[in-house]
Amino acid sequence: MSEVAPKDRRRSQRTRVGKPITLIVDSARSQIANSVFAVDLSDVGARIRSGVQLQLGQLVTVIPDDGTGAAVPSRVVWIAHQNSGTAEAGLAFLHPVTPGG
Repeated sequence: MSEVAPKDRRRSQRTRVGKPITLIVDSARSQIANSVFAVDLSDVGARIRSGVQLQLGQLVTVIPDDGTGAAVPSRVVWIAHQNSGTAEAGLAFLHPVTPGG
């Protein structure tokens, strides 16, 4: 008999947000602020949609555009390219936070 896998194996509950956020990307010479779209958030990470070129393992900083939270240092943990020139990416927060606060 086969074992049924859990429906959701994530470490933390995700909240669908659908709002713009600022993503600070470190480059060789400076930090570049980009407006991206947060698809969902949890206390350990986020899924974003963006046209920004990101790399696996890259360090970035997430800043909520609505002024409700502090800058959150993060790491890019996955990237899924789409045909439209945009990509979705998974970000793992370096320190857990509470969504919306």
